[in-house]
Amino acid sequence: MPHVQLSLLGGSSVYERSKRYRSARYDFGNGPGTPAEFFAAALLDHIKPDRLVILGTSGSMWDVLLETLLPGDAHDALLEELIDAASADATSQQQLDRLAAVLAAQLETEIRLRLIPYGRNSAEQIAILRHMADDIEPGSQVSLDVTHGLRHLPMLAQMSALYLRKARQVHIQGIYYGALDLTRNGITPVMDLKGLLSIADWVGALHTFDKDGDYGVFRDLLGTTLGPSAKALEEAAFFERIMRPGQARGKLRDFEKSLDRIAADDVASLFEPTLRERIDWCHENHLYQRQRSLARSYLAHGDYLRCAIFAFEAFITRLCQQQGRSNAENPDIRQKIKKEYEEGVRNAEYKQYILLRSLRNKLAHGDQAIRGDEQRALASPDNLRTALSDCLDSLLPAEPDT
Repeated sequence: MPHVQLSLLGGSSVYERSKRYRSARYDFGNGPGTPAEFFAAALLDHIKPDRLVILGTSGSMWDVLLETLLPGDAHDALLEELIDAASADATSQQQLDRLAAVLAAQLETEIRLRLIPYGRNSAEQIAILRHMADDIEPGSQVSLDVTHGLRHLPMLAQMSALYLRKARQVHIQGIYYGALDLTRNGITPVMDLKGLLSIADWVGALHTFDKDGDYGVFRDLLGTTLGPSAKALEEAAFFERIMRPGQARGKLRDFEKSLDRIAADDVASLFEPTLRERIDWCHENHLYQRQRSLARSYLAHGDYLRCAIFAFEAFITRLCQQQGRSNAENPDIRQKIKKEYEEGVRNAEYKQYILLRSLRNKLAHGDQAIRGDEQRALASPDNLRTALSDCLDSLLPAEPDT
């Protein structure tokens, strides 16, 4: 797949013929290069892409681009035409196609020059993102240059990187910025802002986890930092989803010990406190508290089946504790306690228990026979959430009576 360099070209609100980019010796980390007025040229020489795509508005300095990349008077007619067009904020795509042909012939690189709107509203901003994607095939490698251009365009370039990764499955090689303001001793450092994408990945992973409670989404993000320890998260998610919270708890506690190895300058350190909060249930020492925490967690995630299952099991554990049973995990004991409760006093708590049991069975097995209260609960997501929440509130107190 091709390696595409995507650069932005700026201009000025009041076009000045004498306005130029400042020449700089850009340092990509391996020493300063030859002086370059246009950062895209320095980046082109550094990464040698298969294609250079430059995006700019009808008022961008396309004439300066021509003068910078092809000095001399061989193309004076085109230069004057571009000066007039930029001055009037009226550069056309036809003119850019002619300029691209001239540049490609001299630079021996595929060149595509594209007009984009100014991004004054959401419609124009979406159009810019679409233009950024038009010249990039799925699976391509992309290097973004956000040095020049209107000041808000780098933000859109960042969004385009996120969009291209998801919609086109491209690999972002780098997001480059030539930091002229940091020039020292005639050398201008080049920053690679690709790390910003890692922050976006973490935000996305947290959103996914909050939606479905799958710890496994963090594995790849932590793999480089924590190595094999990160796999414990995926294993914890597996055990929790097959209703084995004891094994899940053990994996989470093993994983949590490895979090201390995250360095302060690692992007993961920004999210470490939040991650610890998400797995905090593993510190509950009692089976009832762990089951109750998981039931409430799954209710928050909208996973109503697992919420009902863990809530039901937590209530049986609570009954075992009320009778002083120390072996509440024994299936025979649990079945005996459950049977005794169902044959006992029919009070308001029992009514909530029956509703919870019925909802668990309906959600797990799709039973067709539905009573009135069940029918109301299953009529909508809001109704089901409310019904389960009421069951948890009445059946699972924070501190169960013993």
